[in-house]
Amino acid sequence: MVPVTLILNCLLASSGYLTVGILTAWPATALPSIRGSLDYSLSIESQSWIGSTGHIGGLVGTIVSILISKYIGARQGLVLCGGMSSIGWALICISSWFSLYLIYPGLFLMGWSCGLSCPLSSIYVSELAGSGNKGMVTSIFNLNLTIGILFTNVLGVMVEWHYSSLTITLIHALLFFALFALIPSPNELAKAGSRDKMVEVLKKLRKDDEDIFKEANMITKAMNEMKNKIQRSHIDVVKAMDKAQFKKLGIILMVFSFSHFSGIFVVSAFLVDIFSSTEISTFVLVLVSGFSEIIFSFLQMIIADKLGRKVFLVISGVGTSLTTAVFAAIFWNFDNKDGMFVVPGLLGIILSSNILLVSCLVIYYLSFNIGFGPVKFTLLSEMFTPAEQESIAGLCHTWYWLLGFIVVKMFHFMFIKFGLVIIFISLSIVCLASVVFTIIFVPETREQTV
Repeated sequence: MVPVTLILNCLLASSGYLTVGILTAWPATALPSIRGSLDYSLSIESQSWIGSTGHIGGLVGTIVSILISKYIGARQGLVLCGGMSSIGWALICISSWFSLYLIYPGLFLMGWSCGLSCPLSSIYVSELAGSGNKGMVTSIFNLNLTIGILFTNVLGVMVEWHYSSLTITLIHALLFFALFALIPSPNELAKAGSRDKMVEVLKKLRKDDEDIFKEANMITKAMNEMKNKIQRSHIDVVKAMDKAQFKKLGIILMVFSFSHFSGIFVVSAFLVDIFSSTEISTFVLVLVSGFSEIIFSFLQMIIADKLGRKVFLVISGVGTSLTTAVFAAIFWNFDNKDGMFVVPGLLGIILSSNILLVSCLVIYYLSFNIGFGPVKFTLLSEMFTPAEQESIAGLCHTWYWLLGFIVVKMFHFMFIKFGLVIIFISLSIVCLASVVFTIIFVPETREQTV
C-alpha cells in the first residue's frame, strides 16, 4: 500500500500537468466559442497561434528550468509556477471580456509555467518516491494531465469561453495557495543538514517495513558528495557524458518524440474541428475523449509496476498505429462518399458507423495513456538520478515543448495542404515505427535502480 502522504504530495506537486492538460484541451472547445463571439472572421493563422502559443511558452519555461534548477529548490520553483499560471489565466479571462490580443501573452505565461514546472515536478516526485513506487507516482503526472483534459472539455461544452476561462482562473488561484503546503523532500532537508526532520518526513512517505534510517544515511551521503563536488554547468554536464549516457539521452528524447507523433495533442487541441464533419455531437466527443483519458490513466497508474516499461510502449505503439489507420480510412470514406471511389457494401457501412469512430477513439486513448503518455516520465526517473535530471529533464522537456509547438502549429497547414487522410496515415506509420524502436533500443528499467 503506497502511503497517502506520498500520493497527496505527488498529486499536488504534479498540478503543473493538470495545467498542461487544461492548456492542451482548451482550444478544442474555446476556438468554436471564440469564433462565435466575434463580429469578424478569425483567420486560420490566428487559430493556429491560439493552439500553439502555449507551446512556445513551454519551450521558454523549460529553458529557464535548465538555467535555474541548480539555484532554486524544486518545491520553491513549483510555487513560483503556480503563481505564474494564475496570472496567465487571469490574462486569458480578461481577454475574453475586453481584447482578444491579451490571449496570447496569457497563453505564453501558461506555457511558461508548464514548461518550468514539469521538470521540477519530475525532480521533486523522484526525491519523494525514492527507489520504489516510481511507476505509480510518475503515472500521476499523466493522470493529472487527463483530469485537466476531461474537465476542460466538459466545461467548454457547457459554457462560453468567457466563463470557462474565469472558472479555470479561480481553480489555478486555489492551486497556487495549496502549493505552499508541499512538504520538503528528503533531499532538500539533507542539503539543509536537517537530519531529524528528514527522518520524520521519510516515515510519512514510506511503508512501515522499510528501512528509514538506511535510506536517510544514503541520502545524506549522496548530498554530502554533491556538496564536495565542483558544481558544473549544464553544458559541462552534457560535455562530460560518455557514449552510454548519450545513448540513454537519445533514447529518452525519442520516447518523448513518439508521445507527440502519436497525434494526441493535435487531436486534443482541435478535437471538435477535426471531427466536425462527422455526425457525432460535440458533447459526445468531449465526453468520450475526456472519460477515456482519465479512466485509462487511472488504470495505468494501478498496473504501472505490474508489467515492464517496454511492454506498455509496444502496446501503445501498436494500438495508436491501428486506430490512426482506421481514422484515415473513416475520413477517406467520408471524403469519397459522393465521389468516384465509393466503398462498397458492408465495409462502407462499417466505415460510416459512429460506433466504429467512438470505439476507435476509446482504443486510441487507451493505447496512448497506457504507454506513450506516462511511461516517458517513468523512464526519465529510472534511467537518470535526481542529480542528472537537473540537466536531462530540462533537455527532454525543452525538446517536448519545441516538438509540440511544431506539430500543433503545422496542423492547419498540413490539413489544408494534404487533408486528414494523409495526416492520420503518417501518424500510423510513425506509431508503428515506435514499436520497432522500442523493441530494439529502449532498455527495461522496471527492476533497475540508478
